[in-house]
Parts: sequence; structure tokens; C-alpha cells
Amino acid sequence: MAIDFAKAPAEPLKLETPVEYDPALPRLHTRDDLAMYLNGNGLNGRELLNNFESWLKQRGYPGDILNRSSAPDELVANASDTELLMLAGTGDIASLHELGERSLRDGRPLDAIEWYDQAIANGSLYAMVRHADLLNTLSDPALAEFRTAGEWPPELERITANRKLGLQNALGWSLAAIMAGGYAVIDVNQAERLIAFTGAMDIVDTRLACELAQEFVLEAASSRRARGGAVFSTDNPLFAVTVADAAMLDPCSVPIVPLVSMDHCERFNFVDPVPNRLMSAWICPY
Repeated sequence: MAIDFAKAPAEPLKLETPVEYDPALPRLHTRDDLAMYLNGNGLNGRELLNNFESWLKQRGYPGDILNRSSAPDELVANASDTELLMLAGTGDIASLHELGERSLRDGRPLDAIEWYDQAIANGSLYAMVRHADLLNTLSDPALAEFRTAGEWPPELERITANRKLGLQNALGWSLAAIMAGGYAVIDVNQAERLIAFTGAMDIVDTRLACELAQEFVLEAASSRRARGGAVFSTDNPLFAVTVADAAMLDPCSVPIVPLVSMDHCERFNFVDPVPNRLMSAWICPY
């Protein structure tokens, strides 16, 4: 298949023109920057950052708290397919992710969707956004030139042939991750997904996507219970980093009510100067 599904979406969209932010705001780009700033304000920066990274990892998110890279854990990345299958059988999220990514690299998007679905059933919110990325890529009209009659399975043809349905489902999965994980999962990448998907849809399709998001969360919770797992945790992190004004990205006419509430948390804004983006740090009491 003449397309690299592993790079879905192929290129991040440049959605903003340069903005000048209040020079009094702290400029924080790295984990060390954040830790030092928190320490300077009488907080235990290392403890708070470790807590957030652990919270994210439990929900499938890899990478650091500012740039949530898709690079897998070294142990998983170096594992054989057989070893990954054995770990995946125990519900190991990282292994399920890696099997999905390997399926993409091998040009098998349907297999990748199945691995992401299994990861979701085992509690991964990151798999929801990877599912969204893939559906968005598969339904891109530019893929038409790569299709010829009889080459693609009917299920894949259904996804690729309907851009509107693909976008509805992609936005639905993106919103489902927020419903289950709260604003703490809205990093720059997730913000760009929401802006790009909603910008390509009308009001009716957006409303349908919001309805789909609720269905996806309920289905995922049902799958978790069927596997003997608990429903999605409502525990908030002690510390979180998101884009500023994360709630404003909600495109639904009836606002999303996340399972994880940050209403009791204190918040301060800072600027991440490399993407030149206004960010928020949330500090939540025990």
C-alpha cells in the first residue's frame, strides 16, 4: 500500500499565526524548566511531574508531559512480535500500542484498529486518539488514488469511501478521550486534532460526532467490565499541563462533562516558547 499510515496524520497543521504573549508570563519548555519553576514556588516539582507522568502512562500516553512523543518504551520497541503477543494477552497497553504501530508500518490499518480497540478496552485513552488519527487519514479523499477495485477489504472500503463518516468518527474518538480523561489529556496535539476536525465539519456532523463520543465511552466501559476491569478512573492527577483554555475547544452544543474533574484545581498560565503556545499548569490538592 503506497502510503505510510504510521505517520497519520502526515503533517501537523499550522493552525496559528505567531502570537505575542504577556512578557511577564514564565517561559517553560522542558521538564526541568517546569520542575525548577514549581520548586521556586515552594512545591515539590519532581514529585508533581512524576505523578502526572505516571497518571498519563496509566492511560496509555507515552513521552514527556510537554511533547507526548509516540516513541514506545525501549523494552517494548525491542521485543519480538511473539513477545508482544504474549504481553498483549495480559492486557499490557504498551504492547498493544506497539502491535498497532507495527501494523501501520506494515500497511495493515485494519489490524491496527483492532489492536487500538483492544488497548482502549484495557484502559488506554491514547489508543482513542491514535484511532482518531487513523480514521482521519483513511477517509482523506487524497487516498482515492491509492485504491483500485478489489484491493481493499469491504470494511476498509467503507471507512475510506465516506469522508463525512470518517471525520465524525475521528472527532468522536478524540472527544471520547477527553470525556474519559478530562482536560488533563488536552495537550497541543489533541488541541490541533479538535481544531482541524471541527474546522472541516458542519454543525450537524459535529453534533453527531458528540453523540458518537458518548457511545464510544459507554462501549469502552462495557468492554472493560466484560474483561473484569474497572470503568475509567475518575482520579485526577496532582499536577497537569494542558493548552490554555482547554474547555473552549469543546465543540459540542451540550458541553462535555469529563469523568475526571479539574474544577477544584488551581491553575497558572505559562508560555512554551518553541511552539509559541500558551499553556496552563494545574495544581490539584490531594
